[in-house]
Amino acid sequence: GSGEWKTIATVKGAGNSTDTNKYAYEVKNLRVGLHKFRIKDSDGVYGATLTLLKELPDAAVLYDSYPNPFSATTTIDFAVAKTQNVKVELYNVLGQKVATLLDANVTGNEIQSIELNAEALTSGQYFVRFSGEGFAKMQTISIVK
Repeated sequence: GSGEWKTIATVKGAGNSTDTNKYAYEVKNLRVGLHKFRIKDSDGVYGATLTLLKELPDAAVLYDSYPNPFSATTTIDFAVAKTQNVKVELYNVLGQKVATLLDANVTGNEIQSIELNAEALTSGQYFVRFSGEGFAKMQTISIVK
């Protein structure tokens, strides 16, 4: 990530009180990876930092490429549950491999990003095949020039 803090919620406080107060906030739709949270009180004082690792529930996830359709470049994001060798390959509609975008060891529970440059490719539909130990996933991308 960018390493910058951003506000995700404001919870109404109980005001000045000698009583112990408990506050809760549920964070939804967290992407895979390491997240850090901290609480700031109304005086601008930060509390302890809480670190949370959102792990994959499955062996792997292939997120939707963005933008798609595209003309110049698209970004392909994915993650694997455990560190392993991963291949990301590009196929044309005839099933012919056009390119190997990645063939490397990838760290588990971290979002990985690949940028696909379509400069040398013609307009049309292509298939991104993402595979590793015990999984293979596919998605369709469209190049429009």
